[in-house]
Amino acid sequence: MYVICFSGTIQEEVTRTYSVHAVVDQKEKIKLPFHEAVSKGLIDPDTGNYINNVTGHHVPVIEAIRKGWYKSSSEKIAY
Repeated sequence: MYVICFSGTIQEEVTRTYSVHAVVDQKEKIKLPFHEAVSKGLIDPDTGNYINNVTGHHVPVIEAIRKGWYKSSSEKIAY
């Protein structure tokens, strides 16, 4: 039997896959299905970034998920 003693930090690469099922319309304060949000111009089709329809700001995907503007579920994959 072998015993390995380790002192230090272990770093783990983690990837998350997100499935967006709804998008928040800031003007109407409602959740829209993804396809409807695309047709209303709430999502930049080239980058996937969220477009706040009150301010006009383009928000990166991960930030929009963190702010709750993209309603999503995620799956964690560790390497």
